[in-house]
Amino acid sequence: MKILLASPIYCSPWWGPWYDCGTFVMKALHQLGHSVAVWDYRMDKNPPKGSHDYDLAIVWKGEKYVHQAVGMLKCPKFCYWPDKFGRAPLDEEDLKLYDKVFTCTRPTPEGMIWLPTGWDQDFHANLHYPPERRSSDVLFIGTKSERKLRFLSEIKPDKIYGNGWESSWNIAGLVPPRPAIYLQEFVHVLNQHHIVVNVHRDDDGFNSRVFEFVACGFTLTDRVPGTEEVFGKELAAKISFETPKQGKAMVEWYKTRPELREALWQEEFKAIQPYTYKAAVERMISCLS
Repeated sequence: MKILLASPIYCSPWWGPWYDCGTFVMKALHQLGHSVAVWDYRMDKNPPKGSHDYDLAIVWKGEKYVHQAVGMLKCPKFCYWPDKFGRAPLDEEDLKLYDKVFTCTRPTPEGMIWLPTGWDQDFHANLHYPPERRSSDVLFIGTKSERKLRFLSEIKPDKIYGNGWESSWNIAGLVPPRPAIYLQEFVHVLNQHHIVVNVHRDDDGFNSRVFEFVACGFTLTDRVPGTEEVFGKELAAKISFETPKQGKAMVEWYKTRPELREALWQEEFKAIQPYTYKAAVERMISCLS
């Protein structure tokens, strides 16, 4: 098929300070044999010419003018909305312009499809560094939110990478934060640690960081709606925590149990196999039939 992908891929290149996951979506579409035209809506507010020729339009998040422009196309139109509804300026009427809307939010709004994703099997990987290249420090990577601050104030990871912590870390008794990291450095740092902690920004969505972390190594995460659906009830009970105190206790428990960590990581890794970007794209396209 000929597919129009709306995502700010080119204004956030691989060698830039950050990246857009639309890059992985584009790769997945190519792997599945589709022809892809990219509309980077942050570089050009107008969709590419010949838009009437597409078999499908996919908008990865998007902005108001993007939804309205795509809504005028004659082909089927899908949107993947990865954030909490209400966090970004969004008129839900705009989402009614789409034939299908996919989201990781729980509870999933009526008429939308729950589709948590994603990670890339060629990029997010356990590099199997030898023990001497791994640290016993507990690692956290993520942008500050009030919920994350509440959890980390109790867990107190040894290293924090991310934006927004400058005014909070000292008051909360946390270690000085390090700058946000992405791409190859992100994967490298994950592989340097035995335990990675994930905390969601909000408690109503299942973020992609969980998949990226687990793909690289053993991960503990806060429990949000969807955790049991992804990992299964039994495994979720072993690797997820509901309160900051539970998170702290869980981290301390696994610090001294390397064999258990390895066994549970194997289970975690198996559980995330259905949630690659490629699998997500396949699921979306299957909704055309």
